[in-house]
Amino acid sequence: HWWPSPGMRPGNPDVPVGVAEAIAEAERCLSVNSPRAAAVMFRGALAEMVTDRGSDAAKSKHSLAAQLKQMSVDGNLDATLSDWADHVRVLGNAGAHPNELEPVTTDEAKDLSRLVNALVEYLYIHPATVRRARGIRGS
Repeated sequence: HWWPSPGMRPGNPDVPVGVAEAIAEAERCLSVNSPRAAAVMFRGALAEMVTDRGSDAAKSKHSLAAQLKQMSVDGNLDATLSDWADHVRVLGNAGAHPNELEPVTTDEAKDLSRLVNALVEYLYIHPATVRRARGIRGS
């Protein structure tokens, strides 16, 4: 066994701990060929993003689908990212309910990794990079 597991990377201080931990666990699941578990954890990362970045209106919704839709309405997710987030949610559901939905493949779970990491870039890393750059320039 190798440690750290393949695909693990150090945490980014711009990403909230709950989001980062859910993604790290999903990546560990991928590294041991557990795509269903990875999908569930990527979905969990979405829920953490809603908790952290969603409006009160989004947080008050009773399903992750409705929360993500509200984040889109609020302008916290653009249309493309909203579609991506919903895809992650649907495949996360498939991971959590294998008796009801088609199983999650390794390739699908790898796609979820790319999608969730793109959401993290958009919601956390790029805005923090811009804030730091503006601070350096004093504008």
